[in-house]
Amino acid sequence: MGADCVRTLPMASTPDGERALLACVLELYASGDAQARRAWLPTTLPGAMPFSSPTADVLLETLLAHFQTSQRHAQAVEYFTTLREWCADAAAPAAAAMAALGLREDALRTLTSALEAAPQSELLLHALTDLYLSSGEQSATAALVTARRAVRAFPSGARGYLLLARAYVGVGNFPLALATLNVAPSPPLSPPSASQAAFVTVAPIAAQRTFPRAYPHPLG
Repeated sequence: MGADCVRTLPMASTPDGERALLACVLELYASGDAQARRAWLPTTLPGAMPFSSPTADVLLETLLAHFQTSQRHAQAVEYFTTLREWCADAAAPAAAAMAALGLREDALRTLTSALEAAPQSELLLHALTDLYLSSGEQSATAALVTARRAVRAFPSGARGYLLLARAYVGVGNFPLALATLNVAPSPPLSPPSASQAAFVTVAPIAAQRTFPRAYPHPLG
């Protein structure tokens, strides 16, 4: 089975189809075939989410969207908790489902324990930052610490900078929030086509990320 069954299984529009798909995904993670997971196209389930980062796990994001669409948060907690046996990142969707059920303390414990096992997981760092940000002013400092950690570990991930900017807003540091957005990475501009290039008479100015001299760098 493995990746082939995920790619060929019909849309999970029936209970039997969904059970087969979920079992297939568990088998795929248990096999440790990371290449097969990366090659999987998110068309088996409706409601696929856009990738949150270049290292995003397509299967996890798509399955979480599937459970969220049908408001089955308790089932999502159970499923992703099982999946954590083979994938530490599964703690992120598990925690998201716990938070949706109002179990924020359980979600926090789930993410912090998962980060102890996988301290360099971009997905877990982002999920923990997001949880802190949604927990109000009392968690603003914790959100900032975690967001800075994520950006230092993954400086090319745009989502980390967006979370860091929100964290700076949470502690009332609006200048650094703006500076963070200004240095966030963005996709490179596409080169002009041959027909467009024929009309270019002035060499384009090289793009560069800058921020006002009065603002310190968001990472110090």
